[in-house]
Amino acid sequence: MPTIKTTVYVDEADYRTLQALAAAGDRSAAELMREALHAFVEAQLSRTAGTAASRGVAETSPRYRVEPAPPAAAPLPSVASRLAEIQAIVRELPVLDPRPADEILGYDDIGVPT
Repeated sequence: MPTIKTTVYVDEADYRTLQALAAAGDRSAAELMREALHAFVEAQLSRTAGTAASRGVAETSPRYRVEPAPPAAAPLPSVASRLAEIQAIVRELPVLDPRPADEILGYDDIGVPT
């Protein structure tokens, strides 16, 4: 199975203990961490999925049981259709001030604020 390189920050005392355990077992610290991570994931899947970890791991690809994705959410309306809805709402609003925008904003005939 392909692997991915990652960095994990651990407590200094835990790391020293991990190195000692690795040396005592003639294994690498990385190998022990991978083994511990695998055991943790199996336990979590077993607990949350309600199946035996060995069965869940054995029947999935490549290593762990993968729960089905949740049902897809209803598709969002397109931007164009949403804009058309907003335009229809705005068209129905009453006209509160019949003056032109330039007059309301205070611009004269040549566009200078008055």
